[in-house]
Amino acid sequence: MSDPREPRDPSGENEPRSDDTVRSDAAPNVDVATCVLCGSANDCGLARGETTCWCFEVVVPPSLLAQIPEALRDRACVCRACVERASRGLPIV
Repeated sequence: MSDPREPRDPSGENEPRSDDTVRSDAAPNVDVATCVLCGSANDCGLARGETTCWCFEVVVPPSLLAQIPEALRDRACVCRACVERASRGLPIV
């Protein structure tokens, strides 16, 4: 908990969060339910508290993973549609 005598951060960056956003000092906010590339729902099983995810069963093209901003790698998920588009060599929308 923060010291009430200290000035508050107007950006809200250091305020506690109660939503599904993963927080870290090393990376920007990550919405674990949203594809980091297109903004659609990513259907992440791990984000729902399951022990597995659909992405464990598919090959995610390295070219798609390379599009994830470095600060979000290993922290943000992509959706099936982006994986399928990248697998067919189509651009991500």
